[in-house]
Amino acid sequence: MEGGITTYYPLRLRKTEFTLSYIPEAPAMIQNRYKSPFRIAREMEPVEGVRVFLLPVFDNRPYIDPSIIPEKQLLEINRYQRTHDRDKRLIARSFLYHYLKTVHRITQFDTQPGAYKKPFLPEAAHVHFSISYSADFILIGISTTLPLGVDIEYINDEIPVTEIAPTIMSTGELDHFRQLPEGSAEQYRFFYSVFSKKEAIIKAFGTGLYYDILSINTLSDNTFLYQGQSYVCTPIFTEERSCCINLCTQQFAKPDS
Repeated sequence: MEGGITTYYPLRLRKTEFTLSYIPEAPAMIQNRYKSPFRIAREMEPVEGVRVFLLPVFDNRPYIDPSIIPEKQLLEINRYQRTHDRDKRLIARSFLYHYLKTVHRITQFDTQPGAYKKPFLPEAAHVHFSISYSADFILIGISTTLPLGVDIEYINDEIPVTEIAPTIMSTGELDHFRQLPEGSAEQYRFFYSVFSKKEAIIKAFGTGLYYDILSINTLSDNTFLYQGQSYVCTPIFTEERSCCINLCTQQFAKPDS
């Protein structure tokens, strides 16, 4: 339930002190299209100009490459106490930077915090990226044209969603949530769907939790406005029934023909 490369904007589910106990079976690996050693479980281009990758942590530990990660970022990662948490971040940055180096010929990976602390690459400001972690998987979105946010959430029926729902849901969402059978699979899927969509949206906005998530109603539409710009939220990897995965991208108006 962590989002962003420095985890500066996860929604505060972690206050409930739980751990994700269900880790689904890793899907079969697909061929890596840009000829790197990384093992990719899913890859797609859900929106033109946006590539999204789902990486299993276990299969990619051998491909961690600290040499491509700036020292400052390595020091930040080493502050995590759990090896698993460190490995997820090392894999994510190793993959992201190798991809950018191979595909886009980018070689400088020092990041700086932008507005609301969202990290960006000052030497490649046209590159937009978003990273999300959940259980044993890493989700990475990359674009050179569109600001974006991605999020992955595994559905865990041990979480007290009825207690958490009022802290993340709009009035309309909460009404719908309470109409579903309490504790049912349908109620849990709706909760995580809303949760994942809002994570992706506020990442795409670049605001994190500085934005009032209660003002977002994911039931009304899949298009959201922020500072005069339209953003579209799209569920992706929908065949993964054990989790909710979403992409949100800025929508540019097409020029009149």
